[in-house]
Amino acid sequence: MAQQHETIREAKDELLVLSCNEKYRLYYEARLKALLDETSRLQTARDEGLEQGIQQGLEQRKMQRDLEIAKNLLDVLDDETIAFKTGLTVPTVRQLREDANKLKK
Repeated sequence: MAQQHETIREAKDELLVLSCNEKYRLYYEARLKALLDETSRLQTARDEGLEQGIQQGLEQRKMQRDLEIAKNLLDVLDDETIAFKTGLTVPTVRQLREDANKLKK
């Protein structure tokens, strides 16, 4: 019911504006266009931000997976092979090995 009243009010407001003189009608149309443009811009920014967040999450998940795989291979492969197989850098694998050795002590 409230939505119906709001819709009727909006229709009356629009009719009033359109029935006014040309100057007010042009102002109304320009304002309406600006509001629609702003709404569109905000929606686009939201969608792009959401997509970027999803992409970052996927990249972080892949990095975590690669680190876990590397940790599991430390006992059986050398640093260079682990780096090659996981896509991690050799210094990253070396740091993992050092950290694992510290935990063992």
